Amino acid sequence: MKRIGIVGLCLAVASIMSAVATAPASAASPVGTSFVTVSTGLSYAHTLTITSYDSTTGAISGTLTRPKGLVAGTVNESVSPATITMQWQYQDGSGYTAKLSGTIASNGAMSGTGSGSDALKWTWSSVANAGTGEYVKCVKTQKVDKKYTGDYTTDTCTARGKTGESKYELAEVARATSQDTTKIAHLANVVGGEVTCTKGSGTDEVAVPTEVDETVHFTGCALSSTGGTCTTTGDSAGEITFASFSRLIGHGEKGPSGGEPVIGEVWDSLESTMAFRGEEPYETEYICEAKYLVRTHGTVSGSVAPVDAKPSHKGTLAFEEHKGEQSLVTEYSENGGASWKPASASTFAATIKIKWSEGLEART
Repeated sequence: MKRIGIVGLCLAVASIMSAVATAPASAASPVGTSFVTVSTGLSYAHTLTITSYDSTTGAISGTLTRPKGLVAGTVNESVSPATITMQWQYQDGSGYTAKLSGTIASNGAMSGTGSGSDALKWTWSSVANAGTGEYVKCVKTQKVDKKYTGDYTTDTCTARGKTGESKYELAEVARATSQDTTKIAHLANVVGGEVTCTKGSGTDEVAVPTEVDETVHFTGCALSSTGGTCTTTGDSAGEITFASFSRLIGHGEKGPSGGEPVIGEVWDSLESTMAFRGEEPYETEYICEAKYLVRTHGTVSGSVAPVDAKPSHKGTLAFEEHKGEQSLVTEYSENGGASWKPASASTFAATIKIKWSEGLEART
């Protein structure tokens, strides 16, 4: 799935977390992968995988990604609703730790409060993952005892055949890369106007079926109110770099801001990953007119196409106002980052064309 680097919401030192269990075995068993969203006024997403649960002692353990970390805790199913406590230990060199406590509803949804070793306190919530979007490919199966072993009769994996005896099968994407291009891109509500870039290009990498890393370089970027050039430090004049992490969201799953794709729709939700001066992650930071230091963080979700179609090397990712989720925040400084003007909500608009290294399809 493509994500045009623009908002990536990754947990970092001032991080916050929220957990959305993708498929808890029961209300009291959070085993599985969860997409965590935490609230401190801004939303932050994280990926939590609980790998073990002892129903006798209630002990749980697992891992975090983005950043990497270890998880330990306890589930108490003797009360209703069941309760959960967790301790998170980052392994990214920061030494950051967090404590979370909350409840688990009968449908697997979790919510509660937390605090970090930086003394920051926050709330977290999660929704059982009922329909994660993912990137898959349709492959021809090998014969065993002269019989195919798949579930589909067509090379699009859309027509089911006899289970375990058909010619084609869906397979997870172990790794795929893409080359992305876009024409005009807009980031609204920046220093009294909007930043407009004339074109962009970048790369994406799918490491697991539901997650993507991407970097996009926009060129011809300027502040619309004055025409002044906007540039990321280290880039050529008028070039802005975005780096983000994204995950696919299907109908039945909530995005970082609580939105949900309609039936048959898949969103690509981008989250910040770039840290500047040791602070929380941002999608990007750049200077406009050699006067304004601007930074954007938060999340933004775009609509992926095609969905549930034949695997293809081509696709699009569209970000539009009033579609998907727009939860970006932009703030600026006139003194090199010593202090920042009040943050304002921003919207991002662009249509990204994707060219994958192999035929993929987004599935609901």
